Amino acid sequence: MKLPMHIKGVLVLCLTAAGLGLHSSPVSAFELGGSKIDAGHTSLGGRAVYYKPKDSEHIWYGGAQLRFHLAPAIAIEGSADYRTADVGTTEVKVIPVQANLMIYPIPGYPVQPYILAGPSWNFTRVENPNGSHDTSHRFGGQAGAGLQWFMDKHWSIDGGYRYSWVKKVATAEPSLNSSDYDDSGYMVTAGLNLHF
Repeated sequence: MKLPMHIKGVLVLCLTAAGLGLHSSPVSAFELGGSKIDAGHTSLGGRAVYYKPKDSEHIWYGGAQLRFHLAPAIAIEGSADYRTADVGTTEVKVIPVQANLMIYPIPGYPVQPYILAGPSWNFTRVENPNGSHDTSHRFGGQAGAGLQWFMDKHWSIDGGYRYSWVKKVATAEPSLNSSDYDDSGYMVTAGLNLHF
């Protein structure tokens, strides 16, 4: 799959920052959120997502995210969501499972910006107006940025913007210019995380 130039730039930035983060000082034995917070390095949380795909109206849905902070400036994130979109008389149901490398360029503070990028696997079920349905497994990716606030040792909240791209899916929907539905688009996320 050929990546757009702006996505390649974000990936290069993430990998460069990851390299720098691995060689950074331990920030007082790796105190996540600063010495007064010292949040747990693993977090599990729920999130709300506003998503705007190219070929349909905006969608609100929910999901879960799991993060492992490997160093003061580096984390990995796994997430899974569930969304449905009505495209004319066709219903498209998607479970996107995402894996991201997260870079925190200014570690050691209660409020930290982050950038992220990674691949996704999208289990998709299309329910066509003629009564047929198809399932597929599509691969894609996402890149974005956000802000995380470590409120205390056990809780943090985060918000972010991500652009997600994924291969188009075939439908029998007559209202589309082609029979392919493009659900690549942008998402705005808000999450509440429990640290341990």
